[in-house]
Amino acid sequence: MQFRFSFRRYRTLCVLFLSTALIACSGVPKLSESSLSTSRGLALFEATTVAHGREAFEQINDLSIAYDSHWYKLIQKIQPVLTDGQYRQGSEERLILSDGITAQMHTGEAGKKFVLRQRDYALDTLNGSTQVWFNGEKAVDPVVIDSASLVVDAYRVFILGPLHYLAGDHIFRDAGATTIDGRMVDKLLVVTRPGLGESMEDRHLLYIDRQTRLTVRIRFTLEGLDSTRGAVVETDFSDFVAMYGVMWPTTFFERVTKPIPNLPAHEWSLLGLDINRGLAADDFINGQYSERAAVPAKRLEQSDGP
Repeated sequence: MQFRFSFRRYRTLCVLFLSTALIACSGVPKLSESSLSTSRGLALFEATTVAHGREAFEQINDLSIAYDSHWYKLIQKIQPVLTDGQYRQGSEERLILSDGITAQMHTGEAGKKFVLRQRDYALDTLNGSTQVWFNGEKAVDPVVIDSASLVVDAYRVFILGPLHYLAGDHIFRDAGATTIDGRMVDKLLVVTRPGLGESMEDRHLLYIDRQTRLTVRIRFTLEGLDSTRGAVVETDFSDFVAMYGVMWPTTFFERVTKPIPNLPAHEWSLLGLDINRGLAADDFINGQYSERAAVPAKRLEQSDGP
């Protein structure tokens, strides 16, 4: 009896230890308030932004993007408002980078969801403002609006990769190295204040391919909602295409790494992209696109850069 009890206790302790280790490995390092960028971190950031086409990107005013979308069932049960799978099955999105404006027209079996967000990503004091419409009816629920804010900011990270962090004053610190599918990658920790959505701060871990210097994975915290606080997700980027002098990922796979390690959440593809239509704020009024903004983004095989 004594042996059985001890073995059972030993096994329980091992499980607890392994679970703690998994959660620790699936998180993002924390920094003190006084932490500063390191020279190695700044060099990694410079290298990956150059590889992604920084010089050409700085000439872009607006993006028109089309995505498809597939959600895994468990994450929809855990985060029904954030995932909003009845609407977020495909989207036509418009970004005006110079003004910090993002408009998203999501479509699904429940109809259309329109999100309009404006945020100056260069500022370190404001999170921005967001409006949401469902089938033409404006939403007032703060949880719905805050969730939409988080989604918009996260999708900006997804499509721009390291170029997203050119706006704002962030902390860049090298965080070691690891391998992904046999490739060596350098890890770059980026602390953003404010963070995604309504968060005061988020921490992002960029995985930078040592040969190509492309960022192939980003892991980040989700402090912008009560329901996601303490959680961490990561997204893999693949099938890059060079267009308009910039490297764009076209395949995305997102998983939760904390509190549930390696939980598949979302996969989607970049279907269309065109650049510099000359979009302006008045192309997005009362939950609708103007005629110019409503034209679908060019499918990738039709896109031809300058």
